[in-house]
Amino acid sequence: MSEGKFTFLFSWILAWSFFAINQLTITYDYLIKKPETIYVLTDSSEVDQYQDLKLDKNNIGKESGSNLVVNCDDKNYWNNISFKLNENQTSAILQFPRTPKEQNLGSITLNIYPMNAKVNKSHGYRLHTITKQKLLIDEEIQTVELEILNQVKEKGFKWFVEIEGKDKKNKECYKKKVFTLDIENFKNFKKIEPIYKDGIFNPVDTLFFDVSIIGEKKYFEIFFRTQELKKQHKNLPPPHEAGISLLEKTLNTIDGEYVEETLWLRNRLEGDVVVGLFGDVTSSDLQTMNKIIQTLHLVAPQLNISYSNNSYFVNLPIHFLPCSEFISEKSIGCMEDRYIGLFSHNHSSKVNTKEKFGWIWVDSSRSKEMRSHVLVHEFGHALGLRHNKCYDSVMSYNSLAPEMGHFSHVDLTQLRILYDPRIKMMLGSDNVIKNLNLNESLVGEYRNNDHEMCSIKNSLWSDLIEFQKGSLTIEMLYQNKKK
Repeated sequence: MSEGKFTFLFSWILAWSFFAINQLTITYDYLIKKPETIYVLTDSSEVDQYQDLKLDKNNIGKESGSNLVVNCDDKNYWNNISFKLNENQTSAILQFPRTPKEQNLGSITLNIYPMNAKVNKSHGYRLHTITKQKLLIDEEIQTVELEILNQVKEKGFKWFVEIEGKDKKNKECYKKKVFTLDIENFKNFKKIEPIYKDGIFNPVDTLFFDVSIIGEKKYFEIFFRTQELKKQHKNLPPPHEAGISLLEKTLNTIDGEYVEETLWLRNRLEGDVVVGLFGDVTSSDLQTMNKIIQTLHLVAPQLNISYSNNSYFVNLPIHFLPCSEFISEKSIGCMEDRYIGLFSHNHSSKVNTKEKFGWIWVDSSRSKEMRSHVLVHEFGHALGLRHNKCYDSVMSYNSLAPEMGHFSHVDLTQLRILYDPRIKMMLGSDNVIKNLNLNESLVGEYRNNDHEMCSIKNSLWSDLIEFQKGSLTIEMLYQNKKK
């Protein structure tokens, strides 16, 4: 072979060798550093719809041509968080582009709340589903068991799942809805039951009480004693004109002015009323409820009121939960409007047997004495009482009034009228005055004298007040009334 041909062949082989080596290097890099396929949730209003996107995980959290972004409010980081339910539809599986700690987050929570809770007060049970669940900040993939209360199952009703991040100074930096749960796609709904403790409630006031616990003889002894106590209603102070005047007024603000409140079809508890206390309930709360029930045996003997530890039978639930920022924001506005208790009357034309007589909320973060005051006050609303200016009334909107945990003579005077057996239906004050043989002109005089309306007292209420305060036992009250 000539020297020229040899030189050309050598050059050709050398050039193609460099090209082949370059291609092998590219192929090797691709096999070793192949982009990872992850599934992300689209940032749209349809938060429960998934879209599979192929992303280069190494580029998540980077700005084009810049260094890695590790700020708490980096939208790219949040938009690439994956959320899905496990196969059993009971737990959530979350995957973060990197751990929240590596993204400079101080904390991260999973927030769950029901739709329309802010404007829809038809179900007090939903307060228990407004929850924040802390997530781990040093785990990239997390499995979280979700337990959501669904006491009243409804097709089409939804719960939103939201991820919220805060920086190391506990300041919110980002919040994003990531999923929507309903009875079709979620299988871990729970029921909540009323709190019950032995030895607090009168056995005959406990729905489906196990008679074998105390024996039939003891049970029937208590039963007949309770019936005798109800018969003492006839010995209570007679209806008073001042009570009518108070029932016709209310206040909408503390230390405000009276506004008229009609007695026409005033809400009252009627028939079989079953109460249950849910949530952060203490023995003291149960004892207060027991005193209310015992008091009503005398004041409203025709009312069949009892307590149950089974939510299926409860038609006037009472919820003890703290007023948190999250509950306030998503539902009842307790922080915004600065209140610590609520009675929501059931105005629905469709009778909701779970909350037939409405529901009550009590701020459980308060002291024992305040919780007792709020419970009696809100139950007073359920019974049909309104606010007043009286100093010594549990229904008072007088800022100087004490926070009493019992019905006073002012409250009992009104309840005596509302639950008089002669009043079959509240058809206005004229009808009530006529049926109770009250003096119409005297009622008119009290209407124009705020002080006199509050000052009418009767010593016959004293025993019942002392019983509520704990100075008299039910046995002592029974004996006193019997005399």
